[in-house]
Amino acid sequence: MHWWNRLAAIGRSRWFAAGLALALALLLYGPALNQPFYFDDASHFYIVVKHSFAQIWTNQAGYEYYRPLIFSLYKIIYGLPLPWPLWVGHGLAILLHVLNAVFAGELIFGWLRLRKSDVPESLPPLARWLTAVLFVVVPSAALTVQYLAAIMHLVVGLVALTGAWAAVKFLADGRLRWWVVMVSAAVLAPWAHEAGVVVGPLIAFTLVIGDVREGWRCRKGIVLGLILPSLLFMTAWLLVPKSRGGVQWIGWESLWKNLIFFAQGATFPTQPLAVWLGGGGDPAWPTLLAALGGLALLIGGLWWCRQRGLWGFSLLAGVWAVAGSAPSILMLSFTYVIAGLRLWYFPLALAVPVWAGVAAGIIELVRRPSLRFVATAALVLGLSAYAFVFDLKYIALAETALSPIRDVAKIAQTYPRERHLVINPVSWVAYQTPAYALANTGVPVMPMNATLSQLAQVNTGYTTWFDSGMFPPVRTAMASYYTGLVDEAHPLDWAGLAALAPHYDRVWLTTYVDDHIAIEEAGAVTQTTAQPPATYLATWDNKVYLLDGKYHLEGTAQQITLKWKYLGPDPDATVFRHMLDCEGNMLGVGDGYVVGRMLQWGFLLPGMEVRDIRRIPLDSLSADGCYQVSVGLYLSSGERLQATAPDGTRFENDAVSISSMAP
Repeated sequence: MHWWNRLAAIGRSRWFAAGLALALALLLYGPALNQPFYFDDASHFYIVVKHSFAQIWTNQAGYEYYRPLIFSLYKIIYGLPLPWPLWVGHGLAILLHVLNAVFAGELIFGWLRLRKSDVPESLPPLARWLTAVLFVVVPSAALTVQYLAAIMHLVVGLVALTGAWAAVKFLADGRLRWWVVMVSAAVLAPWAHEAGVVVGPLIAFTLVIGDVREGWRCRKGIVLGLILPSLLFMTAWLLVPKSRGGVQWIGWESLWKNLIFFAQGATFPTQPLAVWLGGGGDPAWPTLLAALGGLALLIGGLWWCRQRGLWGFSLLAGVWAVAGSAPSILMLSFTYVIAGLRLWYFPLALAVPVWAGVAAGIIELVRRPSLRFVATAALVLGLSAYAFVFDLKYIALAETALSPIRDVAKIAQTYPRERHLVINPVSWVAYQTPAYALANTGVPVMPMNATLSQLAQVNTGYTTWFDSGMFPPVRTAMASYYTGLVDEAHPLDWAGLAALAPHYDRVWLTTYVDDHIAIEEAGAVTQTTAQPPATYLATWDNKVYLLDGKYHLEGTAQQITLKWKYLGPDPDATVFRHMLDCEGNMLGVGDGYVVGRMLQWGFLLPGMEVRDIRRIPLDSLSADGCYQVSVGLYLSSGERLQATAPDGTRFENDAVSISSMAP
């Protein structure tokens, strides 16, 4: 009994809840501190660097949103010298999420303390730390914490939760300082995000429902004062020029699926049922059934634990969800909403403390310490396990999806003045097995309105020239992921890529292997005189010359760099590259056309020189560290073309041996 009392005393502390939230957030989202900027981060970067603070607050012409508070924050963060914007931006996102978890816990704690006669003394602190834990792992956080462009949802959530918490404190002691906090929240929220217009009314509703008898009659001036800032913002929003067109009806199907989408977010603990039921049919119905099951579970839990204070809080959470999600449900098409788990963050913020409060009420029914501990563990795991695994998998997915952005940044830092062509760059990545029946939980890497050059600049500060292209013949798939590529609607053909490549200093190819995506250098093409070279290693019927060759070991792969000169006519042949040890044992094969298998000889102009880079994974390493490369050309029949040395002698097996490694 003594150990349980000591543990219970620790659990009653607000610092216990805050510490749990911080520790769990760092465990889950710590890798995000090292993530590059991506997706809309690049778009927002170019908006704020082109506009002054005054322009951000008075004119958003050319852009469809008016969120001056957040864009001012972006301007401050992006104005820091690199790499500080990355650390500050991602660190601030994690901190804001932790604060939201803490204030959500404080909100339900204060709400339950208002009704001391209706709830046991140990219930509010138990509900507080359960809320903090569940809020940290809530599925909407995984995407929202990942990138700076979503920080607006974290800010609006924090302002709203702070205002509602202040309303509960005001109901408890009536101090003027809580009124100041409430009004400040109502004033600030709309300027961070359009959804913030409902924050003032929601804080007012918290006051009214928190004290139904006296809430409106004695405080109608305060309530009206909380609504007024939203009306003033809407006036300003109408006056500020924006690029968005008129309001359009989204259609009944989008409206229906949007409703189910938000119901899915509110009942996240039961959504594994929707995935299981989803099958190959319409995912809306399984999701609706799982949502209704979750709602029934909540109502049943409320009835079972019989805590009267939770019924009022559940009503508040329901009104909060309806008001907060209504703009998205009514005005955004489902094709946009389905990829927007971040849209759950603010409107469904109070769903988490409802789940936690019901769990706390059930735990309160258990009197024996040992059984109470088991019940606590079971409920915490039952409510958070699926979300926790989802968060872990999403962070891992982001690590995979964003590795090409790191490669782009490294290229820009290494070759800042050169022109680069990147073939098959990734636009989005998702698991093949969905985590939610009615949500796209992939990582959006590239926005439609940004370029690789812009992503490179926001991550490095260098204005390096990048272009991209889609070339289907060398596209590779990943075993467990779906991938979308940039420019999929405008693929290049063999002739188009061959004509494009000479305009760049380096050509790169995005490779997709298992759970790894990388941008690897494929080579370059330059135009020279259509004359035989003075020096070379080998020639094939004086059509193709091998000028030089070298290779070096990179982990368990060899990178081979060959320099060719093409005079034509087309030999209609493929290059073989065989990696051997010095005993002649085959260690790896890298056959294919030059420059990442993307350029056929026949599409090159006479006199073109080709720098051909190929990375060959090795089946095994040489026991003595000795390697050699055999290079040659072969026809589609498998017959090798005759390889001749400068002195006219024919190479054995028509294979040119490159035995020296690059320094």
